[in-house]
Amino acid sequence: MEKRTYNALISTTVALAQKIGVGEMLMNIVPELKDDNEVYRKMVMETVMKIAVNLGVADVNLRLEEEVIDGIMYVV
Repeated sequence: MEKRTYNALISTTVALAQKIGVGEMLMNIVPELKDDNEVYRKMVMETVMKIAVNLGVADVNLRLEEEVIDGIMYVV
């Protein structure tokens, strides 16, 4: 994937998370952490990290937190 497109997609997803909420966005993208494509998984992981750092995770419930951790372990 082209680096400019990669960064634009991440920035757009973070901006959407700011509008609709962190929990809602993470519920939609966390399952993608287990995709077969390694580059895509890394992009999703970077997106999750940027959302967490920039917007916080106050509205993330325990179940979603567990799914994020499970997905991170799959990526690594």
